[in-house]
Amino acid sequence: MRITLVIFSLGAGGAERVMSIMANYWAEKKWTVNLLTLDAPGTRPFYQLHPDVRHQALGLASISASALAAMANNVRRVRQLRHAIRQTEPDVVLSSMTQTNVLTLLATSRMNATVIVREANNPYQSAVGRHWKILRRWTYRKATRVVLLSKDSLTYFSKRVRQRAVVIPNPVMMTAQPRTPASRKENGKTIVAMGRMVPQKGFEMLLQAFASVAGKHPGWSLEILGDGPLRAELESLVEKLGIAARVRMPGVTKEPGGKLRQA
Repeated sequence: MRITLVIFSLGAGGAERVMSIMANYWAEKKWTVNLLTLDAPGTRPFYQLHPDVRHQALGLASISASALAAMANNVRRVRQLRHAIRQTEPDVVLSSMTQTNVLTLLATSRMNATVIVREANNPYQSAVGRHWKILRRWTYRKATRVVLLSKDSLTYFSKRVRQRAVVIPNPVMMTAQPRTPASRKENGKTIVAMGRMVPQKGFEMLLQAFASVAGKHPGWSLEILGDGPLRAELESLVEKLGIAARVRMPGVTKEPGGKLRQA
């Protein structure tokens, strides 16, 4: 089996982790796995890939200066993505994340391959912009399958899209390692949250909720793993709520399972 995976980048996000897990799984099964990303050549994946996964960064992630430039860039992206996918000679193409899904469906419109797109977010909450929503509504009808994370997401899409949709939740990969007692004693009782620091994740609500009960539970602390554009805003909120001594934001981690075991 020859499978080609497409995603914007292989950074430290959840969708990127899931894509890496799938790529490694199929490489272990001796499938031919090509993984195409739109970011700059030479960009190293955050998560480790199986040595047999063929990763190619296409350098298509430039920022557009205007709406007209964005349209021209997307035409160029579709053309170059089509060429890259054709070179991999896939039996199946699997794409993840809305904008990349749209570009992949346009790029594979005349190919004889099974094309599966995966919504890595709640479509009700994803801020992809009006034009991308219109393109998603039109292109998803052309997918062989649309993978959604929950049943609630099904109601967002038209009947025609729902007919080709399937719900597959994110995988959970936990190694069978015990908690480390020393770490638990050092950190006390810890609540752990993880995700990109963006409005959709609601970390400001978590901080406010923790602040409201912190006085009643002095032995507890909160740790938020991840990074993103709202880091400075969240750090400011921590200071404002008076919980700086009880909240840690250590950044991203390549071993989330190890961190979660200490929770």
